Amino acid sequence: MDVDCIDYKDINFLPKLMNDYVLDNQKLESFFEYKPEIEGFRKAIEQRKFESEKRQVLVDTLYRQYENVEGSKKQLEFINQLKNNNTYTVTTGHQICLFTGPLYFVYKILSVVKLADRLKSEFYEKDFVPIYWMATEDHDFEEINHFFLHNKKFSFQSSTKGAVGDIKPEVSEMLSELEQELGQGKLGVELFGLFQNAYTSNNLSEATFKLVHSLLGEYGIVVLDPNNPELKKLFIPAMAEELNQQIGFSSVTETSKKLTDLGYKTQVNPRDINLFYLQEGDRLRIEKHGDSFRTVENKVSWSKNEVLEELNQHPERFSPNVILRPLYQEVILPNLSYTGGAGELSYWFQLKEMFAAFQVPLPILMLRNSMIVVSKNNVTRLEKLGIKVRDLFSEITDLEERLLKMHGNHQTEFVDERKKLKELFQEIQQVSGKVTPALSTSVEATEAKVNKLIEKLEKKLLKHEKINQKTLLDQLYLILDEVFPNGGFQERQFNFSEYYLEYGKQYLDQAIDMFDPIKPEVSVLKLKN
Repeated sequence: MDVDCIDYKDINFLPKLMNDYVLDNQKLESFFEYKPEIEGFRKAIEQRKFESEKRQVLVDTLYRQYENVEGSKKQLEFINQLKNNNTYTVTTGHQICLFTGPLYFVYKILSVVKLADRLKSEFYEKDFVPIYWMATEDHDFEEINHFFLHNKKFSFQSSTKGAVGDIKPEVSEMLSELEQELGQGKLGVELFGLFQNAYTSNNLSEATFKLVHSLLGEYGIVVLDPNNPELKKLFIPAMAEELNQQIGFSSVTETSKKLTDLGYKTQVNPRDINLFYLQEGDRLRIEKHGDSFRTVENKVSWSKNEVLEELNQHPERFSPNVILRPLYQEVILPNLSYTGGAGELSYWFQLKEMFAAFQVPLPILMLRNSMIVVSKNNVTRLEKLGIKVRDLFSEITDLEERLLKMHGNHQTEFVDERKKLKELFQEIQQVSGKVTPALSTSVEATEAKVNKLIEKLEKKLLKHEKINQKTLLDQLYLILDEVFPNGGFQERQFNFSEYYLEYGKQYLDQAIDMFDPIKPEVSVLKLKN
């Protein structure tokens, strides 16, 4: 395997806000606490305080959640270390996608594992625990019920509504097809066993917990299901404050306006009440009406005192939305940073004033590591074409023209001829000017028309040369189909099993070795025989 990396500043890849953040644009400094660098972590460590009582609740909860799996030595050490005041977490979170869904699910987890290792090497007297926060309370089932392998979609359906973590994984119908697709090789059998063991669980929460633990547990990732009564109790004061004062709406609206005034797009819109109510398979949005509260469609209603009483008696029935979920995370974890993708991190920039209002530190925002995997066949194609992976981020037409210039047999541009034509029209201009200056405009118009005709001819020549060089360009398209399948980025389409089938754990080991959690870049892994 060969490795390479591409700096984000060398490719037009990130949205404007994240690009400015990566490039350290000063106009964003008021929207985050500390920079995503070692010195930023030093400051965050000095500031972060976390009560011993909360630590004990967290540790007890994790031990209970790990009762039914055999934790690795590293995981158990990490959980035990969380009792200590000198231990901090670094966190990533993601939806509980079927069989991990897209590649970047795995990359996010490996990113925080590598970050924890890096911080330990910098601050050896402290301990750092990588956390995967399962988004078990999300209700977007259609986003998590499938994955792609070899361009085939594997999915299941469910009539159950509400929090996806409670849904039973009814995957029996897809098992035979998946087993056939994975094959009977050693790694195919291993992957099928991994899937079958996980998805015979009672619900998707258990299934994802088992899967991530089995696949990545040896790296030390600690999996947390936040949909837990004891953890929700720690969040009662913040949820009560949200119900009483609607802090989320006012603070996030104000911050969002500041961002839009600077020309940035906002990712999320706060609601008057940023909480859901979990009831009988439903996750119902809570709305405020005058002095009372009710869920959408008025399925449940309360007076102010009643809703606060319900919160205190049954905090597990209340669920934070996208605005309050980050706050919940920081309330129940001794956390220093959150690692996410560009779109995901963008909405955190809307939250700083809300965090300040709740008197909770905003974590350091870390852009997750990205990786492009190039199969051995496409490595060979790249070498023959004489291009690099970073060139694939160019416009397709520019890339085609470049290859035709490098490898084509015929001229498709009249560069020298245009120079001669320009000189010719300069002579014509001089001759006509001697007769009458009034012809100057006519000569210029004629020159413009001729240039347009030549431009049309060049396009026709290019079109025919593309036909002549179809075999050459087909090699390019095969590479692009792997790096940008269906026009999207590879890590958002393929499943980890695509490469695990051929390379096993070596593929994951190589990824974690390549990742630099402090330096924003795209890693390139070129697979060889």
